[in-house]
Amino acid sequence: MKVKRPRGTRDFTPEEMRVRNAILEEIIDVFETYGYEPVLTPTFEHAELFELKSGEEILEEMYVFEDKKGRKLALRPEMTAPVVRFYNQELKTRSHPLKLYYFVNCFRYERPQRGRWREFWQAGVELIGAKGILADAEVIEMTYTVFERLLPENSFRTVVGHLGVLRGILEAHGLDENVQNRVAHLVDKGDLESVEKELPDDAARDVLTVVKADDPGEIEDTVRGTPAEDALNELLELSDTLKGAGVPHEVDTSVARGLDYYTGMVFEVHVPELGPSSQCAGGGRYDTLVRDLGGPDVPAVGMAIGFDRLVLAVEKLSEPPLEEERTRALLIPLTDDPAVIELARTLREKLGWTVDMEVSGKSLSKALATADSKGYDAAVIVGERELESNAITVKNLRTGEQVETPVEDVKKGKDPLVHTDG
Repeated sequence: MKVKRPRGTRDFTPEEMRVRNAILEEIIDVFETYGYEPVLTPTFEHAELFELKSGEEILEEMYVFEDKKGRKLALRPEMTAPVVRFYNQELKTRSHPLKLYYFVNCFRYERPQRGRWREFWQAGVELIGAKGILADAEVIEMTYTVFERLLPENSFRTVVGHLGVLRGILEAHGLDENVQNRVAHLVDKGDLESVEKELPDDAARDVLTVVKADDPGEIEDTVRGTPAEDALNELLELSDTLKGAGVPHEVDTSVARGLDYYTGMVFEVHVPELGPSSQCAGGGRYDTLVRDLGGPDVPAVGMAIGFDRLVLAVEKLSEPPLEEERTRALLIPLTDDPAVIELARTLREKLGWTVDMEVSGKSLSKALATADSKGYDAAVIVGERELESNAITVKNLRTGEQVETPVEDVKKGKDPLVHTDG
């Protein structure tokens, strides 16, 4: 029986993995230059972790199962809730604020299409224990920096909103948190017809005014005297801060995000060239989630990059970053003497080469053909003669020149290819 991979999952070739790894290195370098540190949580959690605050959309798409003792578990559909659970269990006594980053695979049962898979990867950060404009601005600016490094100028757009504007309008009309969450989901999906059906006429009118506004100035009269007024002022202050930091962005009061735990600033990064899958990153402030999941009353803000979509954008719009260049060589043993293994290790440690040792017993000519077909820089030949003279034969596959080099020179860090590159 031929077994195929599950729908919505992918296999990655070595060539694809080199591109993905190079892009990931750039992302992690940005995170770490901002002082963020890596964490990792389990691939599955108790389902209630996500049922409490993640929202309707995620609940419908979770992979949920029972273990052998009947406990309800779920593959992680996102990472903010697991990081907060980890914080509440083990990290809350550490010095604050905590700056954490992650790179993980997540799982959602949804209709697969280009830019949307059932197993996907996220690279994200959580900043726990800091409130205010500077913390929000740092997370947005850091996200912008990732995209600025990897994509051409003007090929992506950063959109910033504030969920407090929408929630404040609904609160002013006496609508509770459950209604606010439903409306936020509908706005996030762009389903404004359902918003009108969900709300009383006057509340629907004010909500549509907010989400259809092309400029924040258009909604000043609508929000005046409501809890939304402070949120709008905060959004405008954040926008001024981002302008001062040199971060191009648009202010958009229709940005809602699809997660129930967001309480304040929300933002998204879009790459228009990707069409329906244009959103490549998003995040926001979630000041009550730590408390809602059983921890202290601690503010937090975070974001996640849709890594797979970012890879698509890089491949479509720019040259993928290159992995660190290093000499790649095939070591061809003409003897079974275990000393060849030590020689391979010496080349790796002393010269920093990538050394692939031929272990299938190919003849010298076939092994050289393999090295050439894989684009290796060199072939290292070791037989009884080389072992007796404590040397290696190195063939430069770029120039065709061949030299015999004492092992002692290699141990001193002398690169034999230097002498065969002309």
